[in-house]
Amino acid sequence: GAFEATSLGQAVAHSGLRIDQAEHLADELTRHQPSSPTGWLALALSAPDWPLPPGMLSRYEQASGAPLRGIYQDYDHLLPDLACILGERGNRQSLTFRAAAALKALQVLDQWQRLTPVLKLEERFQMHLGQIMSLGDAAAHLVGGLAAILRAGDADALRGAMLQEMVFSLRFGIPGSMRDLYETLGNRLNRSDYAALEKAGIETLRDLATGSDEILRATLLSDSKILLINNIVESLKLEVDMEGMQTNVAVNSSAGLFIVGDTPGSIEIDGSNERERFLVMVDGFPVLLTGKSFKYFVRLAWARVHDEAGWLYKEDLEVGFNQARYLYRMKNEIKACLKSNWPVVENNRLGYYRLKIDPAQITINTANLREHPDFEVRQLVAEAAVQAVN
Repeated sequence: GAFEATSLGQAVAHSGLRIDQAEHLADELTRHQPSSPTGWLALALSAPDWPLPPGMLSRYEQASGAPLRGIYQDYDHLLPDLACILGERGNRQSLTFRAAAALKALQVLDQWQRLTPVLKLEERFQMHLGQIMSLGDAAAHLVGGLAAILRAGDADALRGAMLQEMVFSLRFGIPGSMRDLYETLGNRLNRSDYAALEKAGIETLRDLATGSDEILRATLLSDSKILLINNIVESLKLEVDMEGMQTNVAVNSSAGLFIVGDTPGSIEIDGSNERERFLVMVDGFPVLLTGKSFKYFVRLAWARVHDEAGWLYKEDLEVGFNQARYLYRMKNEIKACLKSNWPVVENNRLGYYRLKIDPAQITINTANLREHPDFEVRQLVAEAAVQAVN
C-alpha cells in the first residue's frame, strides 16, 4: 500500500512549478521538441498564469497587434517553434492578452540575453529595466522547471546544459557563454562592460587570462576596472598554467594522471604536509593541495558530512569577493592530479556551494587536522569537539 513519487513528480516538486504549468509543459513536449533556443524559451513562456510585470503590455499594443508584427518581422523562420503560443496555424487573428504578452516577452528576453543595451530595449519595447529584470526572473523559473521535466524524462545532457545556461542568461541578461566569466567578476563589471568584452572576443575565463593588456585597455576605459581586471588576470594566468602542472607523486604512466570516474567512490581528508602542500586521498590516489585550496576543500567536506543538505554559503568559505576564484584554483589543482569528469563542486546560483559526493564516502582525519598549521582548520575541529561534549 506504499506510494512513491514518480521521477516527473519529484522534478516538478523541486522545480516550484504549479501542477497546471508542469502538465502543460509535459504535454507540449510530447507534441513538439523545439529546434532552437528561442523555441525552448517560447515553450517555457507558453505555460499558464506565470506572473507578468505590471504594465509590461499596454492595451494599445495588444489591440494594434504590435507583438505579433514583431514576431513576423524578426522570427518568421521560427514559426513552427512558436506554435505553442500562436497556435498551429500561426494565429494572425487578435490574440488574448496573455498570448500577446508572451510574444512580447519572447522578443524582449531574446534581446536581453544577447547584451542589447538597456536603453535600446527600453525605447523599443517601452519597458523599464525593473520590468525587464522581473520578466527575466519569471522566465528563468519556467525554463528551470522545463529543464527539470526534461531530466526526469532522461533527456540528453546537451539540451539540459543549454537550458541551464539559458536560466543564467535570462536572470542576468548576459550570454550563457560568459557564465564562468560572470561568476568570477560578478557585479564588479556592469552589463555594458560584458558587452565590450564580448565585442573584443573575450567570453571565457581562458580568454581573459590569455588576453593582452592592450585589448583590455581598449575595452575597459575605467582605470579602476583595468586595475581590477589585471589583478584577476594575473591570478587566472597562474591557474591556467596549473592545468598543465606535473605533480611529484607517482601517477599512471600511460596517462600521466590518476583515473577517477565521474564521481569518486571515496575521499579521505588526510591533511599530511608534503612540501607545503596538504594531502587528500581521492579513490585512494594522492592529491596535494596548496594551503588555501586545502582549507576550502576541508570546509566543503566538513559541511557535506555535518549538515544534512551539505550547502555552504560563500561567506562561510571566506569573507570577501574571491571565493569563486579560489574554488576555480582548487578544482584546477585537483584536475592536475586526476583524469576525471568529476565537477568537484556544485553551485546553486544563490551563493551556496557543495562538494559533489555522497557524504557517506567522506572520511576526515581529525587527529591530523588538530595539528594543521592553519588556525581556521584547527578551529573547525576544535568547535566540533566542544559541541560533541555539550
